[in-house]
Amino acid sequence: HIATGVHGRLARLDEKTIHAGVSALEDRSDAAIAEFRETLAGYRDLGADWRLAIVGLVMTSVLDVEQPEVRAAAESAREILSRLWAQPFLDHLNAVLAGQARALAPRRSAALQAVPTV
Repeated sequence: HIATGVHGRLARLDEKTIHAGVSALEDRSDAAIAEFRETLAGYRDLGADWRLAIVGLVMTSVLDVEQPEVRAAAESAREILSRLWAQPFLDHLNAVLAGQARALAPRRSAALQAVPTV
């Protein structure tokens, strides 16, 4: 937080989101799900819909979309992204959910980089 000058609960949640994504990429899905659960609750409490959508997108990119919590986060992300007319993000989400995750695998690191830091 010192390097960016961003402090507070939102910055801590952003950091935890990145950490959860890394946990998932390191095949520690149980830890990742627990961390994602915390970030989703925190963003929801703050009314940070865009960040909720990004977490859903990241979760579907790095975890098994058949897991109930991942599927629920994806559906929430779809609703938010549709409402915000965020078509490129919605296209990516729909592709992953349609079973094209393998084709999108090189984009997994890009999905983690898409997590807002502000």
